[in-house]
Parts: sequence; C-alpha cells; structure tokens
Amino acid sequence: FNSILIGIQTQLSIQNAIENFRLQDQIGNADLATPVWLFVIDIGFNVVFFLELVLRVLALEGRFCAGSEWKWNGFDALVLSLSMVDMALLAVDIKASHVRVLRLARSVRTLRMLRLLRYTATVRKLRVITLAIINSRTMFMWAVVVLLLVLYLFSVIFLYAVSQYIADAAPDDIIVEDLTVF
Repeated sequence: FNSILIGIQTQLSIQNAIENFRLQDQIGNADLATPVWLFVIDIGFNVVFFLELVLRVLALEGRFCAGSEWKWNGFDALVLSLSMVDMALLAVDIKASHVRVLRLARSVRTLRMLRLLRYTATVRKLRVITLAIINSRTMFMWAVVVLLLVLYLFSVIFLYAVSQYIADAAPDDIIVEDLTVF
C-alpha cells in the first residue's frame, strides 16, 4: 500500500510541477496544494511508523541502539524524523515552491520502501525452501519482483527529478514542453 501511495504522490508532484509551469506566465509563481486525503493518509503512515518505532524501542531497550540491527533502527528513525519534519513544514503552510529543502525532504518518502530490505534475509531463507520444492520457477519469479522493484524505485526518483526541473524552469524553457509530452 505504501508503494501505491508513493506512486500517487509522484504522479501528483509531476502534475503540480507542470501546472505551476503553465500558470507561471499568467499569475506569477503558483503553488498548487496537495489534496487533503493524501495528507491524511500520510499522517496515518507516519503514526503507524512512529508507533512501530516506539514499540521497538520499548521491546529492545538498549539493544535498539547497540544490537545487531542498530543500523536499520537508525535508518528507520532518520526516515521517520525527516517525514515528520516534512509534515510539520506542510502544516505550517510554508510554500513548497520557495523551500528547496522541503522538496528534498519529500523525496525522502521513497526511502520508506527501502525499509523492506530489512526483511531480505528472512525472505532469502524462505526462497531457498521454496526453490527446493518448485525448482527454478520461484527463482525466476523473485528475479522479476526484484527487477520490477528496482525499476519502480528508479522511475520514482526520475519523476521527482523531472518535477524539480519543471518547477525550477524558466517560463521560456523549451525542454519543459518535451517533458510534459512524455
């Protein structure tokens, strides 16, 4: 569900950048708002991630910072912190077109998907057992899933870069017209 939400946010980001570019000639620097329902879903994800992180801190106690998975725990805390800062800046109604750091913080949302890498060791063991039963079909399926995941992540990063370029482009930039076609 998180990857679907990231895809929707990326699509809206591209649409907003294109619309802002088109409105630049008419009304100056426009800033289209993110839909409320998307903001509410984002709050829900952050609350769930926050509760998960708090429960892990309580369950692991000192091992949270010094245990075998301290790097993943730190990564989760960093992603959650950046996401909370992003939401706080949006709540104070700072215009995204004037704050480049906020755009960078919004792209950090894609890092949520990297949290899934934590479970690859468990999935690998499961994959070996399944491979013994079903032979090579399972290995092919996992290769396709990994390939699609990598393709999806790079497409999200590329689309964020395109929306950043369109948002920062001059009104007479001819490359933007080509980018809006594709």
